Amino acid sequence: MAASRAAARFSNSGDHASLKPLLRVTNLKVSIPAGPHHWVHPLKGVTFQVASGEAVGLLGESGAGKTTIARSLLRLHPASTQVEGVIEFDGIPLLSQEEKALRAVRGDKVSLVHQDSSVLNPVRRVGEQLVDVLRAHRPWSREMCRQRAFSLLQQMDLRPVTRIYSAYPHQLSGGEQQRIVVAQALICRPSLVIADEPTASVDRDTASQILRLLKYNKENFGNSIILISHDVDVLAQVADTIMVMYAGRIVESGPIERVLNQPTHPYTRTLLRCADLTKLELRRRNTRSQLPTITENLSESTATQPTCDAKVHGAEHTAVVDMRGCRTNLRAIGSELRARESEVRNSPWLLQATGLSKSYVLGPRWGRKPLINALDNVTIALPRGKTVAVIGRSGAGKTTLATCLALLEEPDAGEIIFDGRSVRSLDRVSRRAVRRKIQIIFQDSVAALSPRLTATQLVEEPLQIRRSMPAQQRAQVAGKLLEQVGLARDTYMRRPHELSGGQRQRVAIARSLALNPSLLILDEPFVGLDSPIRNQIVNLLLELQTSLKLAYLYISHDLDLVQYFADITLTLDNGRLITSADIRACSN
Repeated sequence: MAASRAAARFSNSGDHASLKPLLRVTNLKVSIPAGPHHWVHPLKGVTFQVASGEAVGLLGESGAGKTTIARSLLRLHPASTQVEGVIEFDGIPLLSQEEKALRAVRGDKVSLVHQDSSVLNPVRRVGEQLVDVLRAHRPWSREMCRQRAFSLLQQMDLRPVTRIYSAYPHQLSGGEQQRIVVAQALICRPSLVIADEPTASVDRDTASQILRLLKYNKENFGNSIILISHDVDVLAQVADTIMVMYAGRIVESGPIERVLNQPTHPYTRTLLRCADLTKLELRRRNTRSQLPTITENLSESTATQPTCDAKVHGAEHTAVVDMRGCRTNLRAIGSELRARESEVRNSPWLLQATGLSKSYVLGPRWGRKPLINALDNVTIALPRGKTVAVIGRSGAGKTTLATCLALLEEPDAGEIIFDGRSVRSLDRVSRRAVRRKIQIIFQDSVAALSPRLTATQLVEEPLQIRRSMPAQQRAQVAGKLLEQVGLARDTYMRRPHELSGGQRQRVAIARSLALNPSLLILDEPFVGLDSPIRNQIVNLLLELQTSLKLAYLYISHDLDLVQYFADITLTLDNGRLITSADIRACSN
C-alpha cells in the first residue's frame, strides 16, 4: 500500500517504549450536554501515553474524538462539559489543577496548534500576539521577544517579515494565518506540541515546511508531538507511533510501520484501504467513477466489520491494491484537458469576470501605507454545469477572487457578468437576488457559522430568510441535506463548538446547498474531512452537478482532487491569473 511505503520511507526507527512517559492519559471520558436530559459522549474511555521526545500520530474519521482529546489535555472545554479520568503531564495531574496553575502550563509547557485560525485576536497585529505569548511565560524584554518572533516568522517563510509582523489576521491569507497559529504554538519551545490538522489549509510546499519545523523542534529541543491528521502520508513523515480512533475509542495503536503495514483491527484495515483506493481512482483521468467510501460502521462491540465501497474498475473488495505504476503521464493529461477546454468553450457562460483588481492597504491610518495587490487584472469565465479549479500558493489571492465573485467584496476595478447581466449595474434588490444564486463555502467554518444556532437551524436559516416554505418543510429539507453530507442524527441539534472540524465543514456545505444555487464557490471545502467522508461529499457534488447543471469554482491545494474534479484549471500567482493546460500529478 502507498501508506505502508510512506511509513517505511519517513518514520523514525527509535524505540520509545522504554522512555519515561511525559504524558499519561488513563480512562479519559468526556460528556457534552446536547439538549434537555441528553448527553453526547465523544470520548468513551481513552488510555494512552506519550514518551519524552516521541511523536505520536492520531488517525481517524471526522467526529471520532481526536480534537476532543486535544482540547481535554489543556482543559479547554466549556464549563458544562464533564471530564472524567486521569491526565498527568510530567507527573502533574492536570484535571485537578486550578485555572491559574493551568495558565502557566498552556503555551509554555504544552501548546496546541488549533485546526483553524479563529484563535487569533482580530484586533491585534499578529506580531504582537506572538510577543504576548513570550512575555506571558518569559522574563524577557519586549525587544528580545520581538527578535524571537521575527526569527520564527522567517523560519515559517512568512515574507516580507515586517509586513507580516504588522498585519492584522484578516489581512493575511488562510495559509498565512495557519502558519501564524503554528508559530504561536512553537514560540516558547514547549515540551509537548499538540498539532490538530496543522497542514490542512496550506499548499504542499508550506505543509512540508511546517512538518520540517515540527521535526526540527523535536530533534533539537527534545519536545514531544501529538499530530492529528486525516492524511496518512503526513503522519508517516513525523510520527514514531500511531493511534487509530473510532467512535470515541482508540481501537489500535503501535509503531507506525507495523500499524500501516500490518493493521490488525478491521476499521484500520478498511480506512487505509479506502485511502489507497481513493488515490488510485483520483489518478484515473478518463472517467469520474464514484470515489470509495466506508459503507458500514463498527458496532460498539466491533462485531460488524466495515467495508470500503470501492467502485474501482477491476478491483475486488478483497484485493490488495498495488499503487505502483500510478504515475501520471503529463502529456496525456495536457491532451485531455485541452479537449475538455474545447468542449467548455462551446458551452454558454454562467459567469464572466474581466479585469478584476483588488488591493488592500496595510499599516496605520497615517503615514505611508503599503499596498497589497491581491488581484491584478484577473479574467475568468465559468460555464454552466462545469467545474473551474483555481490553484496557487497561500497568499496568491484565491480567497479574494472567491469573495469578489460571490459579491461579498467590491473589486477596485473590473466587470462581473452573471447569467448575462452586469452585476455592478444592478440595484440593491437585484444584487441580493443574484447573491442567492451564488453560494460560497468558506475555508474557515468556525468564522462562517453562527455559534448560537444548531446544525439544523444553520441549514434552515437561508430558507427562513427567503421565506420560501413553511417551518415544517424547512426542517425536512434541512434534515435531508444534513443526511446527504454524512452527518449522524445526534449532531443535528448541536452548535458549532460542539462539533468536530469535519462536522462543521459538512454543516457549511449543507447550508450552501439549501437555496439551490446556480454557482457554488468551494474555498478549500474539504479541509478537516477524512478520505471516506470527503469522497462521499465529492460524489454528492458530482451527482448534483449532473442533475442540476451546477457550476463550481473550486479552490484547493489538493492537486490530485483538482485533477479528478475540474474541467479547467487556472493558476493564481501574486494576484495574476495564468491558464494551465495540464495538471501536475501528486508527487507520491
